[in-house]
Amino acid sequence: MNLYSLVVECQGKTVSTQVEAKSAESAVSTLLAGPYLHMREAAFGAIAPDLDAADIIYVRPMMDLVNIWAASAGRNGKYISIVCVRTVVGGAA
Repeated sequence: MNLYSLVVECQGKTVSTQVEAKSAESAVSTLLAGPYLHMREAAFGAIAPDLDAADIIYVRPMMDLVNIWAASAGRNGKYISIVCVRTVVGGAA
């Protein structure tokens, strides 16, 4: 398992969290299955879309960068953007 740091943006507001997962794709799925559900209303209010893993549009590595992915999820015309970073803990790679 790896630690991933995720920065979630919705209409100019951002919130950050971390999850453990095997891949960037599973980190984004894990985010939407748990932490996002608990933080979306407080972080984004009524503009926050109600999302789950089925709403993931893409998770792609960012060009020329190491351990960083861009992701997006949305439903009914409401979207979030996610930057997902595999976090190195204690100098381990």
